[in-house]
Amino acid sequence: MGNNRKNAIDKIMDVTTAILNNSVFILFLVMILSSFLQVICRRIFNASLTWSEELARYCTIWMVMFTTAIAFKNRNHIGIDFFLAKLPPKSRRILEDINDIIVILVMGYFTYYSAALLLGGRSTPSPAMRIPMGFVYAGVVVGGFF
Repeated sequence: MGNNRKNAIDKIMDVTTAILNNSVFILFLVMILSSFLQVICRRIFNASLTWSEELARYCTIWMVMFTTAIAFKNRNHIGIDFFLAKLPPKSRRILEDINDIIVILVMGYFTYYSAALLLGGRSTPSPAMRIPMGFVYAGVVVGGFF
């Protein structure tokens, strides 16, 4: 039974990671296309788009939160492991677990107060695109849950 539960959790994690990876790809594509369109409009048509920079910024916010979750899952965050590498495997694992707990607590704190920000500013429209800022703030909350 325990092995089946682990397999189910691994499948959920794999699906979640695939969703995050695909979302990052789409957000990156939207960011690049909107920036490229802005350059084309400025250089060729001599007219600036009012919304492209804002869209690129909001895509970046969502991408950063999603890639942070992916990096945490894959243990790809930068760190100084000089001393950690010199420890025996059991001590290293204990310190890595303590580090994971601290990161989870900090992200929980961050997510909680981001949710409060989301609720407080959810109806405020963005300057250029006029979308609710709650949508932008939701990126931080959603990324915190992953």
